[in-house]
Amino acid sequence: MTLADVENLWSVVPSTLSKSDRGHVYFERFKLVAHEIRTNPDLRFTVWVGGKVSRGYLVERLGCGTSSLNQNGRIRNGLLDLEADLNAANPSEGSACRPSVASGANPWEEARRRRDARTVAIASTGKIVLTNEFCRVGGRARPGIPTVLWPDGIDENVSDWLRYLVCDRGVSTGTAKEYAKILRLFGSYYRRSRIAWSAVNDGVLRKWMEELEKHGSGASRINTCVQTVFRFYMWAETRKLLYFHVGIYDPKDLPVELASSVFPIAGEKVFQKRGRHVIAGWRSPLGLVTHSRSEGKRNTPTEVQIREIHTAAMDQAEGERNCLMLSWAEETGARRCEFLQVKVLDLPTPDQLQDLIDHDQPWGVDVHRKGGRMGKLIPPSDLLLRTWDYVNGARAEIVERQTALRQGYIEPKEIFISSTTGAVLHPDTITRIGRQLFQKAGVTKANVHRLRARYVVRVIETLLDAMFNGQVDIGVNSSWVETILLKASEQMGHIHPSSLRPYLNYVLQRRIRQSDAVQLENKEAKLRQLALREIIAAKKVAQHGSLAKVSQLLRDGCYSEAAAGLRALAKDIEKSDR
Repeated sequence: MTLADVENLWSVVPSTLSKSDRGHVYFERFKLVAHEIRTNPDLRFTVWVGGKVSRGYLVERLGCGTSSLNQNGRIRNGLLDLEADLNAANPSEGSACRPSVASGANPWEEARRRRDARTVAIASTGKIVLTNEFCRVGGRARPGIPTVLWPDGIDENVSDWLRYLVCDRGVSTGTAKEYAKILRLFGSYYRRSRIAWSAVNDGVLRKWMEELEKHGSGASRINTCVQTVFRFYMWAETRKLLYFHVGIYDPKDLPVELASSVFPIAGEKVFQKRGRHVIAGWRSPLGLVTHSRSEGKRNTPTEVQIREIHTAAMDQAEGERNCLMLSWAEETGARRCEFLQVKVLDLPTPDQLQDLIDHDQPWGVDVHRKGGRMGKLIPPSDLLLRTWDYVNGARAEIVERQTALRQGYIEPKEIFISSTTGAVLHPDTITRIGRQLFQKAGVTKANVHRLRARYVVRVIETLLDAMFNGQVDIGVNSSWVETILLKASEQMGHIHPSSLRPYLNYVLQRRIRQSDAVQLENKEAKLRQLALREIIAAKKVAQHGSLAKVSQLLRDGCYSEAAAGLRALAKDIEKSDR
């Protein structure tokens, strides 16, 4: 990610940016925080202590390390200017001087109020410390485990949970550190509000969500924070640090006297697909709606737009290859990194392919899915035919050319290679090519990954048909929605079926509006593949001067003249062969 891709300064994760862009984001956040301190007297009384702005508060708000306040020259100079302005404009507020009497107010009461506010601010300033290589758990070195510190000591409960995640659950230390940042942020909130950690309830979480939203956090970030806090409290409930405080119980498992109780922190049961098993879990029902905010930002290309994109691809120097890659994304639902893994040896032999076509059987290609899991792509036979055309044609020419130009060149096993280097294409190259093609075709708010959304829609359409025809078995205790989402996520390689719910809603709405779409979908896909093969073949024929006239006659529909031309050309080839 680059700075140009940042839509919200507060929702972006700085670690995903380059060092220079990260420093720029921190400085832009600092400018907003500095303006807030200057204009908000209550906040200024809280964070401006002894003529200096609390460094802990700045680190918490900016999301940076303490060293960034000194190493980032713009932040350092801005902080010096901020403190100089505050001290010059309000010398008594930042010092320990005896307050002056104004407007009949009790000066000692005002001083006590400010002192209490500063005490709360200091107490709510936390720090994250990582273990080094000398930390050993179970006889194994465990560097990088985060520990949350407050001025009054270690947050033992949070730190125990983070250590449990890393040591017992195998969570990466980087992920645990992100959890630590969220829990430090939440801990700072309830400490400022003078609420005990064991007294936190859904009301506290809602107010915290409002504060996060007020400070610019997006809906997705807020939901992540709330669910992280919920997982921590769920762990505390299972470890008996809390008793019947979190609603993670089935009614039949509760004592009779608690059967109708309302838990301070509510929970709702969810189901996830893991491998071949469906795992039940819990999550907080709190959260903001995210799809409404992203609505209009992404576009799933229509059939007409896809044809225009393929037409734009055909005009490129490597049009056959680029068009084929788009088809793999669209027809198999593969991500960039997944269809780039496909090797020549993964394709069926010509005899196998003929059997697949004759018996209408699928062909699977094993790939590594997102997160390292194994998955299978199911390309249709028409797509496999086009892939063999590319392998035996344009790709073979690239390999031959690179072998002649570069000594020691070794042909890659993968199918999609660069025409310049002969090496396997990089995923970023796919993104760049797709951006150019979509822009040339006039398709906005979409990219290559959105072609995968077309495949999702077709998968859900097929499952709905199979379900209503009785071909998909629905258990007595499960809903058809869960069944569809679980089976679709298994085919798509998704860990969380809930991420496909918007597509199910889209399909259902489309069926209401256009009931004939399902019957035409498969025919359109086949016609598109045939049309693309025809275009590729025509382009290859047009490259040969002796066949150009025949090619033009075929396009004009003059089949008898074209046949006569082909017969004359065949005789010429036979004569030259003698």
